[in-house]
Amino acid sequence: MTEASSQPPIDTRNLDFEWIRQEVEAANGSFYETEHHVITHVPGQERLVVSFDNLASLEAQGPRKPWGYEMVRERQWGSLGVMIKAKDWFRSIELSSYLTELRDQGLFSSYPAVSMYGSSMGGYGACLFAPLAPGCTVVAFAPQSSLSAQDAPFEKRYRYARRNYDWTRPEWRDAAQGLPHAGKAYLIYDPTVSEDQLHARRLHGSKVIDLAWPDLTHKVPPSLKRMGILKPVSLGMLEGSMTKTQFHKLLRVRMKTSVYVHRMLERASAKGHHALVEQAISGLPTDVVNWKIRQLRRQNSRMAHAVPAL
Repeated sequence: MTEASSQPPIDTRNLDFEWIRQEVEAANGSFYETEHHVITHVPGQERLVVSFDNLASLEAQGPRKPWGYEMVRERQWGSLGVMIKAKDWFRSIELSSYLTELRDQGLFSSYPAVSMYGSSMGGYGACLFAPLAPGCTVVAFAPQSSLSAQDAPFEKRYRYARRNYDWTRPEWRDAAQGLPHAGKAYLIYDPTVSEDQLHARRLHGSKVIDLAWPDLTHKVPPSLKRMGILKPVSLGMLEGSMTKTQFHKLLRVRMKTSVYVHRMLERASAKGHHALVEQAISGLPTDVVNWKIRQLRRQNSRMAHAVPAL
C-alpha cells in the first residue's frame, strides 16, 4: 500500500453550523442535532417554511444555513431547517422521530400556514413529510418520490444512497404516499429528464400543480436563478398563489438566458432540426449569443451538410 493510499479519505463536508446556532439563540428558537442532521427552528409570523437540504448542501461555501433561509426570513416567516450532515436521504429514524415529536408538541399547528420546500433530495423530503402538517403547501423542484426499488424501479441514479441506507423499512419512505396530505403541491421539473418525469408521475394527484418545462435540467433552482426568476417563482409557490399562467409569463425571460438557449438548441440540433436551429440562432440578440452558441452553430452547420453514410 502506498503512503498516499494508506491515508484516510479527506472529509470535505461543510459542518459549520455555528452561524445558524447563534441565529437560533438570538431568536429564542431551537437547535437540535442528531448523527446525520441539524434541525433548527427560528420563530416567525404567518407561515412556517420547512426547508430540506439537497445533496449539494454538504459542499456549500461559508456557514451553513437552511435552504432558502434569507428569502424566508425577509418575509419574517418562521423557518424550520432540516440540514444534513450525511447524504442519508432523510432515512434516519432519529430525524423522523424528532419531526413527529415537533408535530405532537404543536409546532406546525401553531402557525396559520405551513409550506414544505426543497429541491431534488430536498424536494423528496418536502413531499415525504407533508403529513406532519396536513393541508400544507409543498414546493418541490425536481423531486424524487423514493429510492426504493419496490417503489421506483426505474431510478438507477444515487447508487451510494440506494446501497448504503435501508429502503426496506416502509415508514417515511414513499413520498407518493406523503404528498396527498398536502393542501396544494407545486412540482417543477424538466420532463426531458426521464427519471424526474417518472417520479413526477408517481407524485401526481388532485392537489398537484404540474409546472413541467423542458431544458430546465435536474438542477432547476440554478436554471431559474440564471433567468432572475427563482425568488418570485419560489415566493409565489410558497404562498400558494402561483398559477401556471403566472409561471409561464415569468419564463418568458428564458430566451434571454444564454445557458437555457444553448441547452434548448443543442437538444433540437441532436434531433435533426438543423434548419430551425440556424433560424433560431440568426434571430437571437447579440448579447445572448455566447461562445457556446457560436460553437453549436458551427457544429449544427456541419451536421446539416454531412453526407449520409451509404
